[in-house]
Amino acid sequence: MLKNLKRLCVAASMLATIVGVYADSPKREMRSTWLTTVWAIDWPSTQGATASAQTKQKSEMTQYLDDLKDCNFTSTCFQVRSMGDAMYPSEYAPWSSYISGTRGTNPGWDPLAYFVEEAHKRGLEAYVWLNPYRWSSGTTWSTTMDKEWQNSGMLIAGDDASYITFNPGLAETRELIVNIIKEILDNYKIDGIIFDDYFYPSGGTTEGSSAPDYDTYKSSGTTLSMGDWRRANVNQMVKDVYDAIQATRPDVRFGISPAGVSSRSASKYGISSPSKYGVSASDWQYDQIYSDPLTWMAEGTIDFISPQCYWLTNHSTAPFGPLTEWWHYANQTIGKTHYYASHSVSYIGTSDTQSNWNELVKQINYNRQYSPDGVYGSIYYSHKNVTSGTRSLLKQDTYSRPALVPVIDWKTKTNYGKVSNLTSTGSTLSWSAVTNGNAIIRYTVYAIPTSVTLDAAQMSNGDGISNEYLLGVSYATTYSVPTNKQGNFYYAVCVYDGYGNEFEPALVGYPSGESEKTTLVSPIGGASTAWSQTFSWSSVSDATYTIEISDNSSFSTIKYQQSGITTNSCVVNLGDLTETTTYYWRVRTSQSGKLESVSSVETFKTPARPSAPKTSLLTPSNGANFEADFTMTWSAVDCEQYILEVATSNDFSTIKYSKTLTTTSHDMVISLLGKGTFYWRVTTAGKTVKSTVSDVRSFNITKVVVGSFEPGYSIIIDKDNASYAKVGDVKVNSIWFRSVDENYENITYPENGSYNRSFCVGNDYVYVTGRTENDSEATIYLRKYDQKTGELVSDVFLGTEGQVAYYPCNTVVKDSKGNICIANLSLNAGSSPVVLHLVNTETGALTQVASLTVSGLSSARADHISLTGDVVAGNFKVYQAVAKGTTVVRWTYENGQLTNTEKCNLQSLYPSSASNLGIAPRVLPIDDNSFFLVGGDTFLSRYTFSTGAMTDSFANKTSLAPVGYEANGGTFFTLNGTKYIVYPYSDYNASNGHTFNFVKVNSNMDFSSMELMWNLPKAGIGAVNSSTYQVDADYLPINDGSGILYLFVPGNGLCAYEVIDSAINGVEDITAETSITVSGNNIAFGAMAKSIEVYGISGNIVASESNVTSVELNVPAGVYIVKAIINGNVTSKKLIVK
Repeated sequence: MLKNLKRLCVAASMLATIVGVYADSPKREMRSTWLTTVWAIDWPSTQGATASAQTKQKSEMTQYLDDLKDCNFTSTCFQVRSMGDAMYPSEYAPWSSYISGTRGTNPGWDPLAYFVEEAHKRGLEAYVWLNPYRWSSGTTWSTTMDKEWQNSGMLIAGDDASYITFNPGLAETRELIVNIIKEILDNYKIDGIIFDDYFYPSGGTTEGSSAPDYDTYKSSGTTLSMGDWRRANVNQMVKDVYDAIQATRPDVRFGISPAGVSSRSASKYGISSPSKYGVSASDWQYDQIYSDPLTWMAEGTIDFISPQCYWLTNHSTAPFGPLTEWWHYANQTIGKTHYYASHSVSYIGTSDTQSNWNELVKQINYNRQYSPDGVYGSIYYSHKNVTSGTRSLLKQDTYSRPALVPVIDWKTKTNYGKVSNLTSTGSTLSWSAVTNGNAIIRYTVYAIPTSVTLDAAQMSNGDGISNEYLLGVSYATTYSVPTNKQGNFYYAVCVYDGYGNEFEPALVGYPSGESEKTTLVSPIGGASTAWSQTFSWSSVSDATYTIEISDNSSFSTIKYQQSGITTNSCVVNLGDLTETTTYYWRVRTSQSGKLESVSSVETFKTPARPSAPKTSLLTPSNGANFEADFTMTWSAVDCEQYILEVATSNDFSTIKYSKTLTTTSHDMVISLLGKGTFYWRVTTAGKTVKSTVSDVRSFNITKVVVGSFEPGYSIIIDKDNASYAKVGDVKVNSIWFRSVDENYENITYPENGSYNRSFCVGNDYVYVTGRTENDSEATIYLRKYDQKTGELVSDVFLGTEGQVAYYPCNTVVKDSKGNICIANLSLNAGSSPVVLHLVNTETGALTQVASLTVSGLSSARADHISLTGDVVAGNFKVYQAVAKGTTVVRWTYENGQLTNTEKCNLQSLYPSSASNLGIAPRVLPIDDNSFFLVGGDTFLSRYTFSTGAMTDSFANKTSLAPVGYEANGGTFFTLNGTKYIVYPYSDYNASNGHTFNFVKVNSNMDFSSMELMWNLPKAGIGAVNSSTYQVDADYLPINDGSGILYLFVPGNGLCAYEVIDSAINGVEDITAETSITVSGNNIAFGAMAKSIEVYGISGNIVASESNVTSVELNVPAGVYIVKAIINGNVTSKKLIVK
């Protein structure tokens, strides 16, 4: 199972809202999980043979089962044999080390017996999961039984000597496996058995005279090739197991979960290859582990097949939809089996987000959509990754109702008939047991409202009672009815056998007759009604009523319904109905213990709607001018609601703002509109009147400091800004701060930032990459923020040329000349190029400037690139660090032509414990032969490109080493001749989330010279796990002594700080200007100032007023320019706020 996960190209698939349509919750569906015990992946978290270990192990097991029961699963597959061992007392295998901690040591209890008992208590089927052949993947076991196997020659190793299996060519191996199956069947009341894809050793096994099983092959006397002989050995084992099950307990389902693609023997059975369905992935299992699933299906030696379709719906070579469609087709064409897809949900365990839940729902819906016979099923690997969020989503819609397993209809069944002696006492149902030797017999339990007849409760397809009423499955002869299903319900219990057949229901509490019908009194005979109308009918004793109104006599559509009425009349507001129209109405009557009755039908006609009174606009007056928020008012009239509309033209063809109100005033925030001339009106409306529109007025907004592009936006700064003390002559001041943190909540990211992974600063804007989903054909864009204010100006949608695999628009970078470019994420730059496009940031037009590949690497995943030179001139260098590798690649272009592709093999990493760079590494070029490098498993370090030697790292300054790994990025710059480095310090795991260290360094940027200036932001920019491992910093110089530092963390926030060296800026001096005086926070003017504006050093307006003689300036410490118009003259003053 796990080895196939290593083959996956699975990425987090994130989307802001649920996409597509949820399928219904069918009555028949296999819903299960792989409860993995090998390496204690899912269970148990604690190994040992003590009482406390046993208590914890049992508690974890029951919690897993409770979770599955709660969201309407049907079963789980408990791994009882993973390495030639056992999770139960076995005559044929030693105790598993994954339960007791030591192989061969009894844990003091029987986990399999406990599992079966507890699963059945919850109505869940208990499947045992075995790896029939695997003995070791690197560990040499040493129990007595293990030594006997080694000495007897029953084990063989593959080409990778660490993978050892029982020799499938030996009759003794087949006998051992069959005996294990019989042992489980004889001692445990299991419902099913499943094998997964471990047959011959993983990684392949040499064929020919040097093969470890060559002597066995030759002595067999076969005429088959060695490959065919090996597949025949596996096929024979499968048949022997199936025959053993059929001989003793044929209703125990037997299935296998092979690798996800099987095509090599398709032509043998006359079916199309998966490639005809758009699946290009290879069938590696056929010649590597000698697995041929199509043969098991054709020979009928399994009851179900559950291929490991572990790829996402947008995978490039094995997309889930086409793959599952092919399996359904193959299954229907070849033989009698059920197809249940196995899904990997590891991507959910990594990133538990709504879009990843949505990906799973898409897979479930594909699985249902492509089933030609209504047989559905899914098994999820692994159990722990079926998170609480996933379970909640499944229960909400996809698994909203309980289900029964699909029927195995090709096997002979016993007709059991009804259960006997069904009684209801209090909240407990009980009945007499039905027995038939060792056959699986359980019972389905239904609660049906007394208002619904048994005929009406049936499935439309003839499959018994609808699962709308299914309470669950009982392996006992009692069932406790939940409180919300007591009262006006009757109950049905059916025998439910191991094949999935359900038999005739026994009933208890079925209503004795029909409730008395009521007679409709008013309105009748098509009488005209009021909009608020009293409906009345004759009274029936001890009854509740439901009134229904329809636009047709058959009541195929219900326009209004109200239930739970206890009197023989009610008042109905008919405002949702059409005027002067005939409607039909009836009343349903329910009396305790009786079926619901329905009255005869009567008609009525709705009245005409009068026009609502017209309101008069009061304020503002026509043509009024505003530079600040203002209040709009209008006269009160008799109506349900007022609809305020503001438009950019007097014909209201483009509505800029609309608000439905019940009051006669509204405060208008001018940043919601921006600058310009606007028109407004108020419509009086309601359900029972025709709308009436007021006269129209106009107003003008002459100035908006911020919010013109992003309505409602206002500047917020770092709440800890005052705490960043000046260090020497250098000071930082927060200019603007945008974060998802609850202290700010002024920015949002779809799917925790997975679609917005990179940023850079240039051309007066901050650019953030964007795509609508994680798909090569996703719409891509650059999100454009104002550098000075942080306001979102627009999304610049980019050309379709940028839609390249794997994820487009993953990186935005600027070259040394400030040209903005984007690049994609490539899963392997050896075969799928990194494509570099130059971006026209005004129009979104793209120009391809490079298509980059590299050879000679087993893997060359490129998450992000770096860029130097001038792409417009065609002279530039592109750097890429290989994800999960130890190589940096550099491509050199001269005059628009690729002239060199170089690989720098890193000699060492920091920390030294790292085996590779990890996910999403970033290169920060220093010069042509040196660069900084940081990765998901490594901290910022400096290297020489020509040799790959690490020349510096935090080993020389451990006190300032980062505390979080999942944050790759940074920048360095010079301010007034001094060098500084900004690098990620903590990640989302820290108590304050993502922060950066701002350090001063010497001219060589030696790590040992690092002096911490500030940790920014002090309280963090956010603590969201974006799963991108990406953070970044960029510095924009204003002059030699000042600049702006920008920080970006996907899914968390974006912020800007001005960095000032007062030694060069002279900000301690206040410019002489006698008409402007400063006292504390008060700025006074010598006369009335028609307007004043206060600017930060970066040019952003931080305050403005008009027609004032003084103003209180409440801004953070920093340098500011005050500009005022006094007596028609423009005057200004520089000041410092400390």
